[in-house]
Amino acid sequence: MRWIAWLACVALASCTFPPSSNTTTSTGGPDPNSPYLTISGGSLSYHGRAVTLRGENFNNEPALACCGEADINRINVNAQDYANVANTLGGNYVRLGLEYGWYKADKLTFFQVIDRHVQWAKQNHLWLVPVIFGPPGGSHGDYSGQEGFWDSATNQQDLTAFWSDFATHYAVEATVAGYDLFNEPAPPSALDWKAWAQATTDAVTKVDANHFVVLEQTSADWSLPAVSAPRILWSSHCYARAGSEGCNFPGPNHASPTDRPFLVGEVGTKTKSTGLSYVPGDLDAFNRDGVSWTHFLLREPDDGFGLYANNGAGDFSQPQTTMIDIVSQAMKGSVRPG
Repeated sequence: MRWIAWLACVALASCTFPPSSNTTTSTGGPDPNSPYLTISGGSLSYHGRAVTLRGENFNNEPALACCGEADINRINVNAQDYANVANTLGGNYVRLGLEYGWYKADKLTFFQVIDRHVQWAKQNHLWLVPVIFGPPGGSHGDYSGQEGFWDSATNQQDLTAFWSDFATHYAVEATVAGYDLFNEPAPPSALDWKAWAQATTDAVTKVDANHFVVLEQTSADWSLPAVSAPRILWSSHCYARAGSEGCNFPGPNHASPTDRPFLVGEVGTKTKSTGLSYVPGDLDAFNRDGVSWTHFLLREPDDGFGLYANNGAGDFSQPQTTMIDIVSQAMKGSVRPG
């Protein structure tokens, strides 16, 4: 997440990036009859139309172990928040934060709640991409505090099994666009991330022939995992001007991603003043370059991150109007499902 990510990314200045070997294979051109958001030729497409994802992060921080407590009943978004992304902002998708502890505590309730979010997204013609913020073993929600996951083979296997079960449940649900397997991974080495990401991608692909996986840049070498699969959306996060420290894309060109298709899973700012200096230019650049993006984030009661400075579901009483205008302008013309 954002409060550590922008600091951690400063280390990029001393990193080197070998040429990428990542590949996303596809089987011919886009299928105009498919109800799913598909990948073909390094691009996203829907009913034969090119798609750039432009959306909002719903982190659900009060319900996450890192930031509140692992309690699915504390999720702080509702149907009105989905309608806000679609109608006020004009976006086409939501990145929905998940906690493994919700699933472990009560699998039936977990899927009932996520099914409700899928329906809210569908009703508002939005795609949904769930992402794990809280893995088994714990995380601070960013590039830190993940030792309990990476030091445990059991926890790693449990999260792989979770994604296999999740993908089985949503294998024929077109509102779910794909699965972001791990937010801001910080493994002991790049090889550890590659091994777990490949095994988990294989497990998802085995049960789901319709959806992509999202694989993020790792802090182990500030690069992407060398994973092969039919459908991969590559991803990193951005908390500075694109191409500078804090927003360097993996690969030889730090200003534009080499691996495609590509999603900036989080783009935002810690303070309103700094964000106004680079977020508008970043969003314009991503749109011109065909790079998908997700603003960070819809709501949070602090100085800069949230478009609404509160934590109440459906509460739009404290709008950060300047940033809302910037985000909504950048979301204009988004291709939406249905």
